[in-house]
Formats: sequence, C-alpha cells, structure tokens
Amino acid sequence: MISLRISAVVFLLSLATIANAQTTTLATSESRDASIAYIGVANFVVGRVGRDCLALLGRLEVPKDFVAVWQQRNAKYLQASQKYMDARINEAEVSGGVGQRNAIIDALTKSVRGVAESTVKSWLNQADKTEACKRSVAIIESGAYDFSPSSPMYGELESLAAWAQR
Repeated sequence: MISLRISAVVFLLSLATIANAQTTTLATSESRDASIAYIGVANFVVGRVGRDCLALLGRLEVPKDFVAVWQQRNAKYLQASQKYMDARINEAEVSGGVGQRNAIIDALTKSVRGVAESTVKSWLNQADKTEACKRSVAIIESGAYDFSPSSPMYGELESLAAWAQR
C-alpha cells in the first residue's frame, strides 16, 4: 500500500502544472485527487491479480467476478471516487475546455497505470509465480487489501466518502 501513496504524489505533481491557471472550485482538492489515485491503483492491482493468477491457480471464476467481490467490499470508496472524478472532469472542462478535461484524465491514467503496474510486478514477478499468485489472491480475498483504518490514506479516503455524501 506504500506504493499507492507514491501514486498519489505522482498524480498531484502531474496535476500541478495542469491546474496552475485553474482556481480551486468546490469539488477540486489535492486530498481528493490523491484519494482517487490511491483507489485507482488498488482497483488496477486487483484486476491484474485476477487476470494473471486465477487461471494459473486453477480457479474457475473470471477476473471480472474476482474484482467485483473486492469492489463490493470497497464500494463506499469506489463510488465516492467516481463521483469526485466526474465532478473533477466537469470542472476541468468548464474552466479549460475539452483539452483541460483530457489532460486531467490523461494525468490520472498515467499515474495510476505506472504505479499499479510496478506494484503488480513486485507482487507477481517472483521465482515461483504460483506461490506469488497464491499470496496475492489471499491478500485480496482476506480483505487485507481493502480500504480500512490501517490503510495509509484512510483519513483522506474517509474525507472523500464524506464529500461524496453531500
């Protein structure tokens, strides 16, 4: 989960130049930007573990179902993330047009993908991929990869969820 914090920092730095001329509006905040990056990385990692490990482990469920179970347990944060991202993109488009909107989307995508791929690599690129997959799937299925009070950005995630409830 430490690497997820790195993704948030990278994402914020990417947005700094994009948002330089943009005044902060009601939805836009650094904390919420960091939270959606953190959530995006986790979601990506779960998807990749499902894609790369389930068949190797002889599991019959499809990766989409594996991800859906994790997403259901973390729905509060995923839904808040989607609501914020929609507001963030809308604000960017209103203030800077389609180019600004696309720049925000591209910055988030690049940040999340880079950190998430690195995380997946560190989890799965082991001498014994089967054992690495068993560990990774177990971490996700046990709830240890869920957002919880022990998550490094839990306070920010809770703030995002509270914002989304307004």
